[in-house]
Amino acid sequence: MKQGSIYRKIFFSFSAIIIIYTIIILFTVISKEVSRQKYESVTEIEFYLEREASLMDSKFKTALDSTKILSENPYVKLLAEKSQQSYTLYAQIFDQMKASLFSGDQFDYKVGITTGEDEIVVGLNGYFLFDDYLSFIGLEDSAEIAAFFNTEDLNGMTFFSFNNQIYLIRKMYIPEVNESLYFILNWNESAVYKSYSRYPEGKFYFVSDDYRGGLPLKMEKGFESSHLLNNNGIGTQVLSKDTVFGNAHYQCQMSILF
Repeated sequence: MKQGSIYRKIFFSFSAIIIIYTIIILFTVISKEVSRQKYESVTEIEFYLEREASLMDSKFKTALDSTKILSENPYVKLLAEKSQQSYTLYAQIFDQMKASLFSGDQFDYKVGITTGEDEIVVGLNGYFLFDDYLSFIGLEDSAEIAAFFNTEDLNGMTFFSFNNQIYLIRKMYIPEVNESLYFILNWNESAVYKSYSRYPEGKFYFVSDDYRGGLPLKMEKGFESSHLLNNNGIGTQVLSKDTVFGNAHYQCQMSILF
């Protein structure tokens, strides 16, 4: 009996040792696999943010270039001279915008030009009364518009989101006529950035952090710029148990929440 008891103790001892080592090995393998998957996911998200930031920067730069080109057009300069305005001039500007390389059609944005509130807006879709154009592009009842048009600066820019649209409004001084023109640009949010389908539970936010006087875009959860410490400008932060990945480009911040 004593010998059998000894054998059983040895067997259970070896079994316990084997189980412990097996658990340790499994834990190590699983931990490494989880770490590998996490690293791959983080790398993929960072690559996505970097790519999207580059694409968005390109879209906004193209749009801003178009306003610069249009402001140098002789017909558009005539528009700045309020005494020269006529429906013939509106038609000429419309034709010039349609013929322009930066017409906006191929870049998924609309652009309208006006000399101020309550003035005619000439856009890629024709010419409108000011309030009618704002309604056409979904900007009725927007406090940001009134605030921007009431500024006395000769040049300026504001950037904000409203009703699933992203708006960029630029005021440009035309020295030849000593007047300023307003360029109203807007994109559908889906045209600016792609949905992140790999992680359907994630949410994508495009945030402007005081873009030359602009207002926050969909700032549903704050992401501190101090967390953007990596060389590529990408950082992470935990907010309300969600991990936020942020990337700063052109003073704009993009975040994905998980």
